[in-house]
Amino acid sequence: MLTDTQKLAPELAWPVKFSAGEARALVNRRLKQRTDLKATLYHHPFLGLVFQGQQHRPGWLSSMVRTQQRVELVRAHVLVDLVGGRAYLSDAWKTEDFVALNPGDEPNLISDPEPQVDEATAIGAARSILAGVVLRRRKITAIGALELVETPLRLGKPNWWVTDQSDNGSVEVIVDGITGKHYAFSA
Repeated sequence: MLTDTQKLAPELAWPVKFSAGEARALVNRRLKQRTDLKATLYHHPFLGLVFQGQQHRPGWLSSMVRTQQRVELVRAHVLVDLVGGRAYLSDAWKTEDFVALNPGDEPNLISDPEPQVDEATAIGAARSILAGVVLRRRKITAIGALELVETPLRLGKPNWWVTDQSDNGSVEVIVDGITGKHYAFSA
């Protein structure tokens, strides 16, 4: 039986833009001595949420006539890290921007991290970050309640786990599969 967090395993992912070869080359450039490296792809789980609300902007006559206000729809895209629970504002996306993940297609030498945060907690984290944004923007214009308007997307962010070929653990680096940023565990 699947738990609530296991049901949030990624179905879609951002396409890989930074290849395994580029990840290995990046890490080798940072090492004092070049070594044979291997790069293994895994996907970090995120929940993609889209919220919408109404923004009331005063019209040019609003100082004279209080009833003149324009209403605009405001959309906010939020990504929630399903391992750590942190929410991030994001650029807008379309479902077509992602590729389908088929777990059986490629043999994974390492498993993707398991989601640790359930959907309700992730939505709460997203609402918290949006509340802070709305409070800051209210100084300029009023924004009504933001509602979840699309089905949450279970997304995977591609990362490369770069290690030395000998598996002795002397090199362990995570390289972002989209941007090429890297995070060393040991090197």
